[in-house]
Amino acid sequence: MIPPSLSIGRRWFLLASCGLLLALVCACDPNGDEPMISRSDLENVKVGDVVQLKPLLKKPAESVCVLHPHQASLSETKGPLAETVNAHLAKKHYVDDDPLWALVFVDDGTVTVQVFDTSEKLSLCRGPRSLSKEIQEVECTAASDARVTIAYRFGGPCLLFGEAR
Repeated sequence: MIPPSLSIGRRWFLLASCGLLLALVCACDPNGDEPMISRSDLENVKVGDVVQLKPLLKKPAESVCVLHPHQASLSETKGPLAETVNAHLAKKHYVDDDPLWALVFVDDGTVTVQVFDTSEKLSLCRGPRSLSKEIQEVECTAASDARVTIAYRFGGPCLLFGEAR
């Protein structure tokens, strides 16, 4: 029989190892690429500041789209952009889980989906699209037109994605 103190030590090691593995898997792009945008850059947007998204991007992008939690595909955007993005999402079996949302970047037909986990520091605004006088919320826009800001919704800060009004 294993002494209780040794048993706890083994459990801790196993939990720590699993946690580290999970963190590495979640932090890495399956292609080994760096993320298109830093989570900390989005977390550092101040309430009311309207920030251009394009200068924050690590790689070029022609278009940027947002997928809210429980949104498995683009629903408001039509045409070739929506067809390209939705085909990519279906091919990759994109999972639209509750705490997850994503920014989708398109450059010359290449689609990159960057998934974010909702947290206290970074969540996506839901609900009526009238939270900002400076930003018109849209599902997709040209990367050069994309803007973000932080607004308050239901007592907490949330990220708004869209175009300048």
